[in-house]
Amino acid sequence: MHLALPTDLLARPTGADLAEPLPDTRALTPAVEPAAVRELARTLRQARRGVILAGQGAELGGAAAELAGLAEHLSWPVATTMKGKSALPEDHLAAVGVFGFSGSPRAHEAVLDPRVVVDTLLVVAAAWGRCPPGTGPPNSSRAAPCAGSTSTRYRRRPDSTPTPP
Repeated sequence: MHLALPTDLLARPTGADLAEPLPDTRALTPAVEPAAVRELARTLRQARRGVILAGQGAELGGAAAELAGLAEHLSWPVATTMKGKSALPEDHLAAVGVFGFSGSPRAHEAVLDPRVVVDTLLVVAAAWGRCPPGTGPPNSSRAAPCAGSTSTRYRRRPDSTPTPP
């Protein structure tokens, strides 16, 4: 689950008594539907060219070794978010650097190069936040979230320009 609140709302007094601390939910393991895992595996197997975008959660969740293993198994490049730089060692063969604002040219090319059609973008433990116009995956035939909502999808147009549904 992702809950986004405006900064001004977070700064307002609540009037609530928060004497009891909130429970620590970091140790909770999310439930994963077996059917969703099978569908993901099928999608990864059918991909012609994929890219992994890894966020900070890969490291925080203790999945850095699994991320490296998946990238090696698939032979896919791994771009990271700025906060996700620790998800994969920068000297790893699959590492292409940070994608997005102030990112590396290699990461930008891996995800957005118009000469190469990336048909699958696997986002691992990353939050999209706000994507500047034109930075969604325009050359991807698979849906990918952007614009701060996991429900926002891009459709591929013949000219490879991303368009919200």
